[in-house]
Amino acid sequence: MNTLFLKFAIHLENYNIDFGPKGPLTHRWMPNGQSDAIDLDVGNSDYILKVWFERRGYVRDGMIEFDYKRKEVEPAIIPKQVVLEAGPMTGSFTIKDVSDVELEAVKGNKEGDPNYISLGKRIVSIIQPPVSNLLRILRIQYGQYWLREIISI
Repeated sequence: MNTLFLKFAIHLENYNIDFGPKGPLTHRWMPNGQSDAIDLDVGNSDYILKVWFERRGYVRDGMIEFDYKRKEVEPAIIPKQVVLEAGPMTGSFTIKDVSDVELEAVKGNKEGDPNYISLGKRIVSIIQPPVSNLLRILRIQYGQYWLREIISI
């Protein structure tokens, strides 16, 4: 069996809500990328799932403005700013039980190949429940109601 490492991003913006944060909002604190990563339990030691939020934005008029493309956040401003946007969720997933044919389909970028498709569906079925649970916690317990739900396939 082979090991496959994937990195992904999930845009959490809800286009059905007018005020439109790009992700969770924080108060005088901002996650600092992988150093603040959350390990999500997937129930199998062959899988490692981590998610985090990158500091994205720039300083304008003494305040941090969110921007997908810029990473110019000034750490000294963070504790002074009441509302900060965390933006999209970034994650990594390590899967240690990838067969040779699945790995070859991925390496060859064979998108229509049944092995490519079945591996993709397996990965999504592993990642989706714990990510959805985390987002549910953010929505319900922390009042981040605008975060869109990740629905299963």
